[in-house]
Amino acid sequence: MLWWIRPILMGFSILWVSMNPAEFFRINRSYIIHQKSINYIKPFINQRLKTFLKFGEQLEEAIVSRPKAIKFKGWAMV
Repeated sequence: MLWWIRPILMGFSILWVSMNPAEFFRINRSYIIHQKSINYIKPFINQRLKTFLKFGEQLEEAIVSRPKAIKFKGWAMV
């Protein structure tokens, strides 16, 4: 029944490798974001970050994982 999960996860990793790291960042296992989609960033519990991403008129929250938070701050501020 869940035969499609593995190909999607493998495809996501392959997709990530082909992206320009100056424009895209993988903030956790579920999100790859474009630098221009970041509306603002707030500190979150346990040394993580909460990002607010804009999609047209809509905002979506996404959490930056703790191991990636420091690199993300440097990347997002460029």
